Amino acid sequence: MKEEESIRKEQETVEVAPLTLVGKNPLVTLSYTTPRTCVPGTIVNVPLRKKNTIGVVIKKTEETNSKIKRFFVLKKINSIDNKKSLTKEQILLAQKIAQEYITPLGLTLKIFFPLAQTMQRKEEKKEPNAETKKFPDNSTSKWKEIKKQTKKGRCCLIIDQDTNQWNHIIKDACKDALKNKKTLLLCQPDTMEATLKHKDLKEIFGSHVTIIHGEQTQKQRKGAIQKITQNDGIIIVGTRTALLAPIKNLSTIILENEERHTYKQWDRTPRYDGRTVAKILADIHGAKLITHSRFPRQETLLKKEKLILTIGKEQKNKDTIIDMRKERWKDINGIKQKPNYSPISKALHQAITNTLTHKKEALIIVKQGGMGSFTICKECKTVLRCKKCDKPLTKTKEYAYMCITCKTPPDPLIACSKCNKTQLQSVGIGTEKIEQEIKRQFPRSTILRADKTTIKKTQEREKLIEKVKKNKISIIVGTEMTMGLTTLPNIGIIGIIDFDKWSASPEWNADEKALTIAITLKKMPHQKLCIQTYQPESTVITALSDTGQQWRKEDEESRKDMLYPPFARLIKMSKVFTKKSTAQKESEKTCDTIKKTLIEQKMIHKVSPPREPIMKKRQKGITMEIILRLKQDKFTQETKDLLWTYYKKQWSIDVDPEQTI
Repeated sequence: MKEEESIRKEQETVEVAPLTLVGKNPLVTLSYTTPRTCVPGTIVNVPLRKKNTIGVVIKKTEETNSKIKRFFVLKKINSIDNKKSLTKEQILLAQKIAQEYITPLGLTLKIFFPLAQTMQRKEEKKEPNAETKKFPDNSTSKWKEIKKQTKKGRCCLIIDQDTNQWNHIIKDACKDALKNKKTLLLCQPDTMEATLKHKDLKEIFGSHVTIIHGEQTQKQRKGAIQKITQNDGIIIVGTRTALLAPIKNLSTIILENEERHTYKQWDRTPRYDGRTVAKILADIHGAKLITHSRFPRQETLLKKEKLILTIGKEQKNKDTIIDMRKERWKDINGIKQKPNYSPISKALHQAITNTLTHKKEALIIVKQGGMGSFTICKECKTVLRCKKCDKPLTKTKEYAYMCITCKTPPDPLIACSKCNKTQLQSVGIGTEKIEQEIKRQFPRSTILRADKTTIKKTQEREKLIEKVKKNKISIIVGTEMTMGLTTLPNIGIIGIIDFDKWSASPEWNADEKALTIAITLKKMPHQKLCIQTYQPESTVITALSDTGQQWRKEDEESRKDMLYPPFARLIKMSKVFTKKSTAQKESEKTCDTIKKTLIEQKMIHKVSPPREPIMKKRQKGITMEIILRLKQDKFTQETKDLLWTYYKKQWSIDVDPEQTI
């Protein structure tokens, strides 16, 4: 008996969050005993039912909890991983994300694992702190004014009309953080822009700058985490992944180009929004949050939660709208001409020629990669789709038909699924098709294609940036991922091919996304913008004349009437069924139950009837979706409990989805 009592005294009771779905509560934790001292954040292996699983220690429980010890025999932790652990701030951030996005705590903690803090062993020596340089405080930027305005924890939105002045603000913010031995987090919308910004800041601040993004190798990520945890003053540049890092002494978070949709996580659970997580992280650390945009989102402006500052004066219009219909006409105002069936207009061809003459580089942006947007059968006009993800197949130069989304290897003997014919046709315009046309029109120029198939690794991005800086490329043909290159003065002209595709989606905010791209590129200081369109009278094109001011007023009224953000909260529920009859019945029953519950809670809402998505993600099974629009800006606990009950019934929950089709 004495031996058992001594063993019990040595043991500790800890709360562990297993990395799986457990119980009815998304924030559920289980109690275990351990013979060793277990710090919160430690990664452990625990028994769960008849299996073993990995978990994270959330907290210790007091030994005085005698009821548990009397009536329950707690299981013991199998093993403890002393190499890695999560910080208290990371655990708190995971709990907030799980609560906000209706995701189990264990699955939320899973995304923090690649960025877990590496524990130092006794025999290992800590790296010395980076040498602190003295940077002269001769700033002429508005950083001091911004710093005063955000002193009381208030968020600030900066509308950028002058890129050079904004760059000075960033440099002064970095100097201030290093001077006070604090951490500054600079978030970018994608990896290309993060790599570009990291290179620029590293030239000024040297070893005080590190980078974190989702495409790093394990070795690169480990080096970045060690740099963060072992230095007092550090500047972190990265994508939304950097928000999950084990940051200490955080003073400022800066979100560049907050209007870009890439801040939203869409391909795995939890589907969090980097802008919301940045706000939560700033509250946890008591840090300043500064968001930057050239064309802010409607949600950001209409919420009126932030101090808004505009820097610089609006520049004169340098954009050229090219009507592609006139290129096809044989007779214009009585003057006969030879029709131009090339995707490159005569005006854009002339603008590229002038740019190359002045020893500048041209950037051509296309919405999609490949030879075209999709492939159809010439006989029955059926669209060929990927067997894995059901997305349209795209033709490549090598006459192979592949899926750009999931990168499934192409089938050499592909045929139509309906009529089994092999006569296929590529429809639309892709980067490979434009590259072919550019090579035909400019045979002596150095041309480089930049899309998901050619730029896969970090090293390839760095090489591309170096080539552009050294003026080794004449013309770059790329997708939206190349928008970060527009900040470089070497780029003389930006051409957008088939601009109508950006707003052709039936999505409720398709016009805003198209306007964001056009106005962001229009406000670049060094470049001329050429937009090719078949609909120059469209809403988006006409809105460019006043940089979207009149469009904002009309869009605000429509959002109020239709109950869209920021006047409502969007939630997308989806589930995959095996049978069509079961899918329709169960989804309709779920929809009716949700409506009744929301009426009982006296919430103003709109619930769309269940339907199959237009953009299918799977071929096996039938996917049904229900879209909720709730009047309240914040979730009530009753609403969260309601959504969680359906999560348990295998309904996928996406809060603030990027797409609703």
